[in-house]
Amino acid sequence: MIIDVHAHYHPRAYNEALARITGRPAGGFAMAPHPDTDDPGHVERRLEMMDEASVGLQVISPAAGRAPYAADAAAAADAARICNDLTAQLVQSHPSRFKGFVSLPLPHVDAAIAEVERLVRRAEERGVTILIEACPEDYSNTIVTLEDTMRVLERIPSPRLQVLLDTGHVAVTATQLGRDPVAYFRAHVQAFGARLGHVHVDDNHGDTDAHLVPGAGDLDLAGMLAALQASGYDGWLSVELGILGDYVLPERAEHLLCESRAYLDGILAAGAAERAR
Repeated sequence: MIIDVHAHYHPRAYNEALARITGRPAGGFAMAPHPDTDDPGHVERRLEMMDEASVGLQVISPAAGRAPYAADAAAAADAARICNDLTAQLVQSHPSRFKGFVSLPLPHVDAAIAEVERLVRRAEERGVTILIEACPEDYSNTIVTLEDTMRVLERIPSPRLQVLLDTGHVAVTATQLGRDPVAYFRAHVQAFGARLGHVHVDDNHGDTDAHLVPGAGDLDLAGMLAALQASGYDGWLSVELGILGDYVLPERAEHLLCESRAYLDGILAAGAAERAR
């Protein structure tokens, strides 16, 4: 199945909320001629376009320039709530075709956490798990360090709020903090315990979150995954390849996925053999 995770969605009431924040006309936030609103005709055309491109599923979110960010915390929170609720409505009406990313009212950390709390309560009712992911400070000022993540988990103690841990993010932040990347990764795994819900594996050279093929950078991924195996983690591992910075993604990336799988299979098999001794 082809899954499109760069799919933008701007419901009409959300555009009106953005207009109240910026003073721009609500129509100024449309992505004409693209069918990006919740108008029934737009939704129908979106589904037709997905079928034409053989896209089985879209994970929808507002475009970067249309995120619910504002100087006024209450206005930003209102926009985020509208965006999330209307995104959920579309997902519920077409559950096999759409999923959604959560939008938060940044840069207002307390308001953002309050919105996560609201959504976690809904997740508990529906048996859904929400994941949070720390990012390097190059593109985040909210959740960067282990301490940042633990503050959110402690404030929202629900088992339906878990962590997505990224090897590359941990390594870049460790370098910026002057910490050993493997030791810092191990500290994350130990601190999160049963609330570690997913792991992204990618490589870099310690300074840029390049999302390289595992083995193409300088990270001690064997050491990181050994810490993961020692913890008893048996959840998801996924390879996240963005090839950012000075590294260019090739036109076709299938061979990168094969290389990644082979590399990780070797590391995991070696780790299992070592523990069996």
